[in-house]
Amino acid sequence: MTKTNWTVASLAAHFDKMVNLILNRLAEMESQWARATDLAREAARQERELTAHQLDTRLEGMNEFREQMREQAAKFVTRREAWAMLAGAIGLAAAVATAVAMLLGGG
Repeated sequence: MTKTNWTVASLAAHFDKMVNLILNRLAEMESQWARATDLAREAARQERELTAHQLDTRLEGMNEFREQMREQAAKFVTRREAWAMLAGAIGLAAAVATAVAMLLGGG
């Protein structure tokens, strides 16, 4: 068995020193963890803002496209109007045919 020079006082001082080193290291780790957590939260916040901005931009473009389609659709002829124009054209063609036939002496 080897004899050591430890006394109760020196052993207590050594343990106190080791405990303080461990507590200091834990405090450093806690500080690093808090900093890493803050950085991760900030990165997530920035990503959400960027995503929201990109979505807003995309939706704005889609809304502009929809508005253009609405404006274009408003200029289209409806089926009712098309049938009315076709009926008018048929009636006009019939009237012209009748007039030509009368002029040519066929009527």
